[in-house]
Amino acid sequence: MLFFFVLLLLIGLLIFICERVVPVNGINYFDLESDQLRKEVVLVDVRDYNGATKLPVEGVIHLPFAYIKRHFREIKSKEVVLVVSDPILLNLSVRFLRRKGFHVIGCYRPDHLVIQESEVKQVKA
Repeated sequence: MLFFFVLLLLIGLLIFICERVVPVNGINYFDLESDQLRKEVVLVDVRDYNGATKLPVEGVIHLPFAYIKRHFREIKSKEVVLVVSDPILLNLSVRFLRRKGFHVIGCYRPDHLVIQESEVKQVKA
């Protein structure tokens, strides 16, 4: 009996870790400054309020991941591009929205561009 309980606990832990860490397929990274999106596509910002105010993106529906389970019906289009701050947030958001019938076509990471620019400046110096 104890063996089955431990086995069940390990399987649950493995599923929990895989849902967060294993990357989702079919997600392209967009650069909103250069890439053109179709009018049907909605930008959804799933970052927390601190991250969204520090690096704002115009024309998005701001819906932090903590609230997405209650308010996902506010997203009018079924085609979505996510604005995220890290890969774990991307994985969790994509998996949740796909379960609800949305087609996530890509993501945008504004902080990722800032990090790359600062690394380039450090290399040049």
